[in-house]
Amino acid sequence: MKFVTRFSPVALHFGSLETRLLQLTGGPGGWNVNLSLKAQGQGNTRHSKAASSLAPGLKSRAMGKDVCVATSTERAAMSVIPVERPQMDRLQATLEDAAVKSLEDSEGISYRYLPLTDQQSANQERNEFLLLSLGQSEMRRCTAASEALGFRPVGLEISAFPEARALIQANKDINDAWAFLHLSLDHAYFGIALDGEVHFLKTMERNGSLLLKTMYDGVGAGQGGAPVGMAPGFLVESDSDDQGSMFDQAQTQLQELTEMAEEQGTRLMSAVRVEAANLAQEVRACLRHFHARNQGHSVAALELTGFAAGIPGLHTLLEQSLKMPTEVARPFTKLGIGAPVEVLREQHMWCSNLGLALRSAA
Repeated sequence: MKFVTRFSPVALHFGSLETRLLQLTGGPGGWNVNLSLKAQGQGNTRHSKAASSLAPGLKSRAMGKDVCVATSTERAAMSVIPVERPQMDRLQATLEDAAVKSLEDSEGISYRYLPLTDQQSANQERNEFLLLSLGQSEMRRCTAASEALGFRPVGLEISAFPEARALIQANKDINDAWAFLHLSLDHAYFGIALDGEVHFLKTMERNGSLLLKTMYDGVGAGQGGAPVGMAPGFLVESDSDDQGSMFDQAQTQLQELTEMAEEQGTRLMSAVRVEAANLAQEVRACLRHFHARNQGHSVAALELTGFAAGIPGLHTLLEQSLKMPTEVARPFTKLGIGAPVEVLREQHMWCSNLGLALRSAA
């Protein structure tokens, strides 16, 4: 019998601080990682810088020309737009007006929306829509960088949605709603999935840099302390190479904390307990909002993604505070996808790429 090897589209995620590229290869036994690459960079030039950095590593290793692209959720504007039933005939105009006001971009604004309420319910007096707006200049930069790598873009998404897609496939055994909390260094968002779709998505106030700095300072790790300017929002919009070194320092700090965890786990958890409790309070507010609009459904579990999801003991503190099973996301492991050790070690940071690859890989 002759087996035909299949390849997923190339999955290219232009994150706010790091760009990642992934491709899967498969056959009768399931999927395996064919290619995985990373490049640092932020700001409006991160796309072209990533293309320059990634190009040498490709060396004809990518199969096919199709690429599914995602840009950081931090680059988009997200808002919930209520529309009274009598105003539904003006839905498009209402959403377009809200989208134009949500962002500034000299090249224009594109938007998509998702209904958050049952549109067929006769008792529904007000409908709610999740509005996602993205500047056309960001779309242009994503497309140009993809084409510079020799690929043909076949789709562009905001990263939260391919991330959810990967986790949805990995959590098919959960019958009720479940949640995911993405903790990047410079932004964070919380989402809830139900029946294979995203039913709630919100930007959070606390990000990963705050949690990492709190723990790092709290245990007095390292000799030089936290880098200058490392505070909530310390990774500001900039094209300076210094931002890359700051990201390297954050990775070094996380590694130090991870190495300390085995011997000083209690001390580490104590250092971040207050901030974890504050984060849990934000999550609880989101849960209350979801439950108020989706009565009869409970959120069964929480998965953590993004850089700061790897902070030692964070998932345990959130689980204790929320009284909800909480774990660091492991979609590659749950789906049985073969991957290099370095990808499996960081699979909570590869979720968006995996969701992009799985988009057209079936």
